[in-house]
Amino acid sequence: MSGSERLDWVKIGVIGVMCMAQTFPYYLVNSTVPTLFRAEGLELTDFWAFSILTIPAWAKFLWAPYVDRIGSDRFGRRLSWILPSASLVAVLYVAMALIAPSMETLFAIVALFALITIFFSTYEIAADAYVVENLRDDEKGSGSGAVWFGKEVGQIMGLAGLLFVADVYGWRAAFLSAAGLFAVLNLIALSRKEQPVRPRQTDHRATVWGYVKQRVNRRILLLTFAFSFAVQIPSAIIGPFLSSKGLTLSEVGATIGIAASLGAEIGRASCRERV
Repeated sequence: MSGSERLDWVKIGVIGVMCMAQTFPYYLVNSTVPTLFRAEGLELTDFWAFSILTIPAWAKFLWAPYVDRIGSDRFGRRLSWILPSASLVAVLYVAMALIAPSMETLFAIVALFALITIFFSTYEIAADAYVVENLRDDEKGSGSGAVWFGKEVGQIMGLAGLLFVADVYGWRAAFLSAAGLFAVLNLIALSRKEQPVRPRQTDHRATVWGYVKQRVNRRILLLTFAFSFAVQIPSAIIGPFLSSKGLTLSEVGATIGIAASLGAEIGRASCRERV
């Protein structure tokens, strides 16, 4: 590809929208739902139940190689997984809307969310590959900007937006909104034909063991683990904590949705200045 080739702004926009669709369900599971249950009276000591939802997310490397290799080249290698996974997630959100949150339905909701997380993790694998494979080298800068913009907007949708809907209209409306939003965002993303997957230069297939054997990768894993551990604790507990202090769901959403996104942008801008 020529370095002077014009950027495909429609493609860049689609990638940004896809990242919105990838992000808001994450915050829906990790912060919004625990906050809603705290408002229903769930004790903080019982919040361990929501850790079950993370198991499919960190275990998705087990089926990622199959998602990578299997798919219809005619329809789209990545869209072959994105379409059914996104459809199932949207349908399960509708099912979630039909279950009233209470202490009696807690584990039923956790089980249904664990199933959602399996399909959503599969969706993430294919969507990440779609983003990487559909960007030319000269588009990666603009594409990276679209990715981060989409993620920040998705964070606000998943926290401030859905908590506001839940506060004003209730649990059912929040999950019906999540289903509709997820479906619409993915319909926009699927409106653009996928680029054919470029053939690999070698037949070498990476393995988990081969990755871990390299010392530099072990250091990266430890650093990533430490960073994630430090970040996830406050992100998981701050919503329920603020709710227990008397803030309404809308106020919690504004605090950890809009304020967190603005803080992240200020921090990112500061890092760019230092670099």
